[in-house]
Amino acid sequence: MQRIPTFAVLAALSATALAQPTITATENQPEIGDTITVHTGPYTAPGAAGNGQTWDFSGLTSGGTRTWTYIDPATYPNAGTLFPTANIAMTDGTTDTTFLAMSGSALTVVGEDAALLGFGYTAPIAQGPDLMRWPATLNDSWSGPISASFDIDGVGPFTRVGSYTALVDGAGTLVLPGGESMEVIRVRFKSNEVNASTLVTVTRKKEIYSFHTRFKAHPVVRIIADTLSSTIGPSLNTLTTEWLDVTELGVGEGTIPAFLLAPNPARDLVVLQAEHPVRTVALCDAAGRTVPTVAARVQGTRVELGLAGLRPGLYLVQVTAADGGRATRRLVVE
Repeated sequence: MQRIPTFAVLAALSATALAQPTITATENQPEIGDTITVHTGPYTAPGAAGNGQTWDFSGLTSGGTRTWTYIDPATYPNAGTLFPTANIAMTDGTTDTTFLAMSGSALTVVGEDAALLGFGYTAPIAQGPDLMRWPATLNDSWSGPISASFDIDGVGPFTRVGSYTALVDGAGTLVLPGGESMEVIRVRFKSNEVNASTLVTVTRKKEIYSFHTRFKAHPVVRIIADTLSSTIGPSLNTLTTEWLDVTELGVGEGTIPAFLLAPNPARDLVVLQAEHPVRTVALCDAAGRTVPTVAARVQGTRVELGLAGLRPGLYLVQVTAADGGRATRRLVVE
């Protein structure tokens, strides 16, 4: 009888399972303290919709980087009054902070500290868009109204009315610069807002394509078209592409060590099966701290990790291959 290598079987099963990945809250929710580095570059065509797509973004050229950090809203002055339902916020540390209400089913915008036509403002959002609803898979959709009242520095009070739609319009394989590939779903988000005051009316339209893979809280790629038009000046168009830095994907020098974790979620034991020999395995908590009490038994391409005594939650399994290549996957311990 012909024997099929264990990894080949697991890889085949994984490929089948990930052909249309389902993005879940358990695997993909951001956590306070997460810091994400993204590259920024010119707007690129988002590609076709549908199942079984290949989105090849290997030719993207970085014009710089931007760092997003997920923070505790309580660190923001008067957040409890301004954004009482916010339990996490995403900030670039300078001009753009979005306050979010995160639950097991949605990630909803409830506030902004940003700029509009160069003027700073802080806006509690009475009705904000759901940036993501979980679980999300191909052909899922959601929509809703947008409304807010706020002051813009030096201009006066504004009211905002509008609406948004979101559609998971594609699933397939995404290729990043450097050749790293992964299975993703694509969410097409569109919004139309009218911000009106006694002096000026500003219309803002967004169309954002975001590509999501399992175990990554932040989109792997975002393609953004953001258009502002006002009654007193010319339109302002922001067209850009953001994509995760390789450090966020566990890519290092040498071979990228493909590996699977089973079961995941796990309780007392998880088995890591790699494609190539493994040098070391480290288990870290969600803050990136090494968990020293977990015993790892490395046997070539197979590693057993004992999980007894660990608190339930999200952990990171970091693998270093024999040639120095590195990769990271998320592990949920129940």
